[in-house]
Amino acid sequence: MIEHVRAEMQTSNPIDVLQENPVFVALILLFRLGPALGEAPQLDDILRHLDDPSRERPGASDLHDAPFVDPWCAVFDRGCPVLIGHVEKHPTIRLGARFRSSPVFQISHLDGWARTWSRFYRLGQYDDHLPEEWIRRGVIHEHVTLIQLEA
Repeated sequence: MIEHVRAEMQTSNPIDVLQENPVFVALILLFRLGPALGEAPQLDDILRHLDDPSRERPGASDLHDAPFVDPWCAVFDRGCPVLIGHVEKHPTIRLGARFRSSPVFQISHLDGWARTWSRFYRLGQYDDHLPEEWIRRGVIHEHVTLIQLEA
């Protein structure tokens, strides 16, 4: 996805490209408001910064210390791919709480892990009915769409 956006940025208006890829708007805001401030980054700097989580593979220690999500699924929420589910061993969320992750960069559901903006997660049982249930309970808004994962 990053390569696609970078290519579009060369031939299109950057504002149009970002409006078509809303996940980047949120990430750019996070990047600009985060601890790495300094001088205002250029868009290419931001895309280069985003390449890391989109290519990084977990090591054994990354997964050993990673929060566990069970059950889980991936959805587009306001155009942004995120995990939803019940989380354990998260540093800031109580045990078993429902959660919505930061933007997802990679999901390797067959290997049992995902990489978001902030961390790796270990993945338990996939549940594609989770969005329907959470919409019915008012936990998430009705405009989320399930991300279909390849078997």
